Amino acid sequence: MILIELFHRLTNLVEKAQSSRRFQVILVFLAIILDNLLLTVVVPVIPDFLLELENQNLRDVEENFRNSSDSKSKFGHSFDDDHHYLHHLAINGRSMAFLKHIHPNFDVENGQVGTILSSKAFMQLLFNPLVSPIINRFGYELTLIYGSTVLLFSCLIYLIGQSFAMLLIPRAMQGIASALINIAGIAMIANMFREEKSRTENIGFCLGGMATGVLIGYPFGSVFYQWFGKTILFSFVGCLISLIIAIQLITLNWSPVNAPTHYDSKALDIITNAKVIFSIVIIGVSTMTMSLLESFLPIWLIQEIRPPKWKLGLVFLPDSIGYLIGTNFFILFMISLESRWSLVMIALSTIGISALLLPFIPNLFYLLCPHLGIGFGIGAIDSALMPMLAEFVDESLVSQYGYVYTASQTASSIAYAVGPLLGGALINYHCLSFESLMRSIGVANLLLATMAYINRSSFEQTFERRLSLKGRTATEKNNGDEIILMQQLNPSLTKPNYQRFD
Repeated sequence: MILIELFHRLTNLVEKAQSSRRFQVILVFLAIILDNLLLTVVVPVIPDFLLELENQNLRDVEENFRNSSDSKSKFGHSFDDDHHYLHHLAINGRSMAFLKHIHPNFDVENGQVGTILSSKAFMQLLFNPLVSPIINRFGYELTLIYGSTVLLFSCLIYLIGQSFAMLLIPRAMQGIASALINIAGIAMIANMFREEKSRTENIGFCLGGMATGVLIGYPFGSVFYQWFGKTILFSFVGCLISLIIAIQLITLNWSPVNAPTHYDSKALDIITNAKVIFSIVIIGVSTMTMSLLESFLPIWLIQEIRPPKWKLGLVFLPDSIGYLIGTNFFILFMISLESRWSLVMIALSTIGISALLLPFIPNLFYLLCPHLGIGFGIGAIDSALMPMLAEFVDESLVSQYGYVYTASQTASSIAYAVGPLLGGALINYHCLSFESLMRSIGVANLLLATMAYINRSSFEQTFERRLSLKGRTATEKNNGDEIILMQQLNPSLTKPNYQRFD
């Protein structure tokens, strides 16, 4: 009897969850958090793990010397000399002061790390155009479940991976998962909430999952990897993803309803709009700053400052906090929407100056300010430009928001794909150092800030037209409400001879 009652209660809870839009929003929020958690948790792990593989190769060489000591002694060359030499060349996981003396081609690690980290963005870049047909065929909810499932398989391969290839494959697979989760999840929220205010609030809440996942991922990955190792780290993340998939399977409606099934000819005009293109370029260049940092800062710190392993992830904590502040800047500080283009210019300048200052830091403490500035700048740009892209769509009188957001996501994917790969090649071939790379991207952000200032009048006119249009719409709505109220109070006003406008 107790089991039957418990079953009925559980059934009622599932039915309430299925009919609750807020619960669906939370599921999307959690899926985005886990996607970005896995995205960032590997950043401090991959460079150190690759170096551990190099250490194992050195230990194998030392073992070969030890096994061949008898043959060496026959020629008057003692094994003790070789062992003494190798002992001074040995590395532990924490101190790598003489890394280049051990491995003259240590810069190859930059290329390997860059290849692994950029593979996710390349795969996401290729897979983005395929998500819309999948949504049209299976619906938003089932596409979201597909994305979470691919994310789980990616995590499991990280768990068992013991080579460069087995780190590259799951990172690329996550590109597929991210495309499915982000596009299907946000589209599902936009489809559920048609009123502008509630749609903006709930989409903003879900996008906050990106900042939350990034904020948790870096320190979580560093601390867990330092204390428990790679196996426990990815086992824990895999359990979290499995839990969210189970909840999605129970509570989401799998039927493909309300999915877009047509292409509007005006979509190409929207994407080729000069304002849209410039906004997308800003998103791409600002994002590339972070992609370069994620790829090459840990190895640069190992070479120059030599921090403990667990600190390699904590160095990204300030930019995660800055990003969270930036994405909520309008709400936290009550910034008017009319000032958003000014905020974009300030954010680009902040990113540029921070990138220029970063190579001059003497220790980890001084990394705080430039990292905080870069994170804040990227977050502020996202929070300002994402609603702006929707307004450009509104100007064209076409409700095809997916195209501009696919374009913006593609710009971010290009930044995370091209940035690490190109940066790794430039460093490996000694065309640029890490310091020169950061100065170059800093100058690029400052140039964009200058261009944004030059073109500010064009964007500000767009805001003024939108505000004027919204004001007229609100006035007309109020007038209409007054008419309805007057008709309810005086039914004679509804007679045919009544004319609202003489």
